[in-house]
Parts: sequence; structure tokens; C-alpha cells
Amino acid sequence: GDAEAAQVFVLRDSGLEVKELEITVRGRELVVRQRNIGFERVYPLHARVDTERISAKFKNGALEIRLPDKAHSLRAFYAAQIRERDMARRVEEEEDASLLALDEKKTAMALDLERQALIARRRARAEVEAFNRKAAKAYSQKRDLFQQPDSCGYL
Repeated sequence: GDAEAAQVFVLRDSGLEVKELEITVRGRELVVRQRNIGFERVYPLHARVDTERISAKFKNGALEIRLPDKAHSLRAFYAAQIRERDMARRVEEEEDASLLALDEKKTAMALDLERQALIARRRARAEVEAFNRKAAKAYSQKRDLFQQPDSCGYL
């Protein structure tokens, strides 16, 4: 956790005044200076210290300086990157699954429409055939009724 993430050191001096304190990083050194009395202390910094994220708090006459570990920062950064990538992958998988489900639904709907059209065509064909049978029967009954020769002419 935080104990591994940073090294903390406390500087206690009854003469420290927060308004006069200046904390800077010079190369691989941390410089604490109190301008009004010309007080200056220089602390060497380890190469693993993340100098961009050094923070300091002043409370009850003590200066607390927090030196974050660069390696821990990188591990946290990469862990966040991996979590983000995994989240993006999960979102893509969910999107793919929903698209697949939508495609399956559209396919099922299209097949259902095809089935309905086929049934309608068969029904229409059956109705046409029934009509044609009726018409043929009526035509043949008419022919039987009047029994006329196919051609009229004089012999």
C-alpha cells in the first residue's frame, strides 16, 4: 500500500516557519531552505524517487516530506493500463455478443418472414387451383348440357 509507495521523512525544528520555507529538487538532491534565517539542508535522493511527485506538509512545527517510489508509480500506472485494457476488451466482447444476438434475432425474423411468405404463396396457389378446378368443372358441365359440336358447318 502507501507504506511501500513512498518514503516519508520528518524534519522537526522549532525555528521553522512555513511561510519562509522553500523546497526544491536540484539534480538528485532535495533542498530545504528557510529564507529568513539562511537555513539550508541538502538531502541526496535515490534514483528510484519520483521527483515529479514529491510532496510536503507542515504541521505542528514539523515538516513532513513524502518521496514517492518511481517503480511503485510505474507499477501502479501499468496496473491501471492493464485494467483499462481489460475493461475495453470486456466492453468489446459484450458489444460483439449483443451484435451477434441482434444478427441472430434479425436472421430469425427474416426466416419467419420467409416462412410466412411461403405459406401465403402455397395458400394462394391452392386457391388458384381450387378456382381453376371449379371453373373447369363448370365449363365441362356446360359443354355436357348443350353438347354442341366443336365446329359448326355444313356438310
